[in-house]
Amino acid sequence: SKWMVAGNADSPVPPRVYIHPDSPASGETWMRQVISFDKLKLTNNELDDQGH
Repeated sequence: SKWMVAGNADSPVPPRVYIHPDSPASGETWMRQVISFDKLKLTNNELDDQGH
C-alpha cells in the first residue's frame, strides 16, 4: 500500500491561549494539594469562544 494525497491540508488554527489563575506554578507547588479538574473545559469547536 502507498500513501496517497486526498486533498488539501487543513488551515492552521489560530492560537487560543488561556492563562490559568493558579499558574504558573512549580511541580512542588502542585504536589502539595489535590488537583481538581472541576473547572476543566475542552472543545474542538473552533467557533466556541469559551473553549480554551
